Amino acid sequence: RIYDQAGQTGNLVKDWTFIVSSTLTSNYSENWPPDFAAAKEGVNYVSVRLYDRAGLTAAVNDVFYVKKDTSVPVITDNQAGDAAWKNAPGTVYNLDFRDLASGLTTIQYQISTTPAQGSPPIKDWTNIVPDLAGQAEYLSDWPLDFSALYEGVTNYVTVRAFDQLSQATTVQDVFYIL
Repeated sequence: RIYDQAGQTGNLVKDWTFIVSSTLTSNYSENWPPDFAAAKEGVNYVSVRLYDRAGLTAAVNDVFYVKKDTSVPVITDNQAGDAAWKNAPGTVYNLDFRDLASGLTTIQYQISTTPAQGSPPIKDWTNIVPDLAGQAEYLSDWPLDFSALYEGVTNYVTVRAFDQLSQATTVQDVFYIL
């Protein structure tokens, strides 16, 4: 039986399922896979129940858990293009990064002078935060390297995020800076 909370609480993910119907032995020590397809995103707690030939049962809650993460991080663009001319650093930009399953490890930006990263970057992939260590969200506004921006052209900013399973999301030209 699989639940999304410890102690068979929360939502039932998968009800009791027979793994082996009869071994005719006094013990069973083979490995068996939980139903990964039925498991939901996040932590799934697996409990076991045993029957003997006399019809007696025993159950143990939370024998192990399965952490499932099959989705990529999410990047939310809260930032319009930045058309205001600047002569000094200090502007911060508003994008949110989330991975509610395994958590974020790296979020980065890159700057190019052509859309869709059509030319070599003027600022290659740069960490926005050095190490997120599995943090579920990064919601703080952040600056970029003002000295890397080219004058007199549009600077296109692309961002990407990685989770603890190295799954990635990239959003090209998420905003621009004049």
